[in-house]
Amino acid sequence: MLVFKALIKHDSQRKIYFHINVLLTAVNIAKITYCLSTDKSERKAFSMSHVKALYYNQFLIDRFLIEFGINPNTKKNKERIRQLNKIGLIVA
Repeated sequence: MLVFKALIKHDSQRKIYFHINVLLTAVNIAKITYCLSTDKSERKAFSMSHVKALYYNQFLIDRFLIEFGINPNTKKNKERIRQLNKIGLIVA
């Protein structure tokens, strides 16, 4: 019986370690993606909520552009899209 309890405890610890490692890996991948996609002069301190808001804003903007048939590649639209991407971001 003691051996069985020890195996269960060991298995639970392995699951916890696995989930923590997956979490840290996901955060590091998000951080790398953010750092590589942002100019060094525009880069602020890393915040996961900041990255989440960036991706959500980009998703919504892309959705609106597709639905309304707006060309995002004009000079006027590029500047406005850049401004819209920054809505709701945390300033660090």
